[in-house]
Amino acid sequence: MSSNDSPKSALCLILPSEVATEIQAIRALHDKQFFRWPPHINLIHPFYLDTDKVFDECAEKIAQLFTTKRFQPFTIHLDYSCFDIFEHIRCCTLLLKPRQDAENQLIELQKELQNLFPDLLNKRFPVYQPHLSLGQFDSTRVKEFAQQFATEWESKAITVDWTIDRVSLFPAPISTSILFSGSQ
Repeated sequence: MSSNDSPKSALCLILPSEVATEIQAIRALHDKQFFRWPPHINLIHPFYLDTDKVFDECAEKIAQLFTTKRFQPFTIHLDYSCFDIFEHIRCCTLLLKPRQDAENQLIELQKELQNLFPDLLNKRFPVYQPHLSLGQFDSTRVKEFAQQFATEWESKAITVDWTIDRVSLFPAPISTSILFSGSQ
């Protein structure tokens, strides 16, 4: 495979729609990528373009890794304490950052997957920081929004429990997911 990568594709974890309601409510209003991307956590981004059956080849490599390494499903728990901010030059991204136990498991998963595709190392962000983006905000107001959402989630006892048992190649004409068991 050549390093024909694109910011329009990713190897990621896609949040199941049945637990995405509260996250999508925020994203619909504040995320400029709302219609392009489902709620997700990137593992490798950018990723290869899906040309000449590249996704099929990648899915095969990932399935072999999962068969060999025997990853176990784990749960990400997101609640009011998980709101965080990435500061950029022109704006800020409001995000949900997994708690430490899940974060460590995500980092290990990402490391193993990155080793499969070393030519896709993101040189702009070489240290992996798992997160689920909620939207882009003006730097003068992002902390206000973060506090507002955290307070609302806490008062309504909003939580998102997400079992991680597969990775997905996005976009694909038909969702290409590879289960930790190695099956697709």
